Amino acid sequence: MRRLVVVTLLVMLLVPVASGDFQRPGVVNKFLTEFETPQLSPGERGTLALALSNPTANHSMENVVLILEIYQYLTVNEKLHIDQIPDTPYFEESKSSEVVVTFPNVLPGETRPVAVTVVTNKKTPHGEYFSQAAYVVRTKLSFEHNNNTFNYQSRGFFQQNEWQALFDETDMGPRINETRVHEMGIDGIIPDTSFGVRKDLPRICFYSLYVGLVVLLSAGYGFYVWENPASFPWLYRKMAAAKGRMEVKRGKKSKDQK
Repeated sequence: MRRLVVVTLLVMLLVPVASGDFQRPGVVNKFLTEFETPQLSPGERGTLALALSNPTANHSMENVVLILEIYQYLTVNEKLHIDQIPDTPYFEESKSSEVVVTFPNVLPGETRPVAVTVVTNKKTPHGEYFSQAAYVVRTKLSFEHNNNTFNYQSRGFFQQNEWQALFDETDMGPRINETRVHEMGIDGIIPDTSFGVRKDLPRICFYSLYVGLVVLLSAGYGFYVWENPASFPWLYRKMAAAKGRMEVKRGKKSKDQK
């Protein structure tokens, strides 16, 4: 009987420890890593990728649900909710701005790759070559462990006042108060991700810049050789000969005109 009581007490003590592991910032910060964010031109599609990991040593994650949602268009001058702009990008897998990725489980120490396809069209709002623009993707993660459900979400799911209320001012600067996070029913904060859409300069612009640069460098090099004939005597002789031929041709033209 005593053994049964001891075992029961041990189980009761161990369960909160296991649950607490999933609330530790050092664990939460490792759930989503290895972000790959595409830079697209209007009309292109690309892969938005990340890694979903279980960084614990002994605790499995069951019935894992990861939600990715395009929710904000961000430029240097404006910040708009996705509902405020037309022709928005979307995920090919769901044909909408939100996609749900599920796994039956993620074992301790295991990493699962996540890759979804972002689709744009020619009219998708975008930045220019010298003016960046990005679409912010908020993330939400939930899973079960030992009959407990854990929920995590990124900055994008908080209102501004809610987000500010999570921070305390410290000597080291603002720091998240984990107690307030848990009081909101959230077990931790995970990162947003993003992708860019911009219209590149036409190729003719790059070609023109390249040709102009070559001409400028050639002119500078020729001027240097002309002013310093001892540096490259063979090239100076060729340039002098070419100049002489040009002067002869000019002389003939002037005589013909007379």
